[in-house]
Amino acid sequence: MLQVRDLVKHFPVETSFLSRVRGGEKDVVHAVDGVSFSIRRGETLGLVGETGSGKTTIARLIMRLIDRTSGEVVFEGKDVFSLDKKELHSTRRDMQIIFQDPFASLNPRMTVREIVELPLQVHGIAEGDEKRKIALDLLEKVGLSPAQRFIDRYPHEFSGGQRQRIGIARALASKPKFVVADEPVSALDMSIRSQILNLMQDLRTEFGLTYLLIAHDLSVVRYMSDWIGVLYLGKIVELARCEDFFLSPQHTYSKALIAAIPVPDPTLRVQKTRLKGEMPSPIHPPKGCRFHTRCPFFTPECRDNEPQLVDIGRDHMVACHRNS
Repeated sequence: MLQVRDLVKHFPVETSFLSRVRGGEKDVVHAVDGVSFSIRRGETLGLVGETGSGKTTIARLIMRLIDRTSGEVVFEGKDVFSLDKKELHSTRRDMQIIFQDPFASLNPRMTVREIVELPLQVHGIAEGDEKRKIALDLLEKVGLSPAQRFIDRYPHEFSGGQRQRIGIARALASKPKFVVADEPVSALDMSIRSQILNLMQDLRTEFGLTYLLIAHDLSVVRYMSDWIGVLYLGKIVELARCEDFFLSPQHTYSKALIAAIPVPDPTLRVQKTRLKGEMPSPIHPPKGCRFHTRCPFFTPECRDNEPQLVDIGRDHMVACHRNS
């Protein structure tokens, strides 16, 4: 359904007046630097990585909320960046997004009915009483029942979990085929997370949805995803089927992420893969392997040559000189 090919996004860095007068090469933030992956119809790809690794930027590029520097995003055979305004409007009916913050993403001046009905109006799906009927049905499906009790209230009158359900109802209003879920449960209490995740799984089955799931929490990604891609400083360092990734992670960074998952048994001793330092600046990323400044196994080759993402078997891809 979706193919991302060598996607690149660089953001220019604001410079001082003196720097502009002196001229010279302008700095850029290497937010996304040559990312490629594909998502099959009906499957879920989970993207994980530290803050600043480029996950949300990839989501915004796929939805064409920002423009690319280079590369392609092909949705059902069409490059979204080559679509004209009319074609893009039509395509966006099939591509929707669930935002991270359920409060900030809902207009506080609109009622729930207006929020959920807006996509129906924008895409010419329904009018009048039919819009209200569809909105009520969607609220019931996302667990806001009885819908009549909620539909004329405002976002500030709801809890965080309820607001996220409203956001999901809005995303489903246009009957999309593909949904980007950008940290859909990170702003919610632990007691509410499982309800939202179960809801998303049920809706995936009922509507035949395809998801791109962005998350920090690997336990969430493990529960939801068929495939997992690990991002580090704008590049994918590992891409594998979910079961293979957790059974046999290959990249040192992936092992460190898995080791960071909390273990509920305090008496159980778990061997940790500890990383030194912090992620380097995306304005001046390291030469060669971008992870080598924190890797305990780095060699001169890691510093001099950038590893390529290669298949080591069973569609398990890893970018590391130790696996080449």
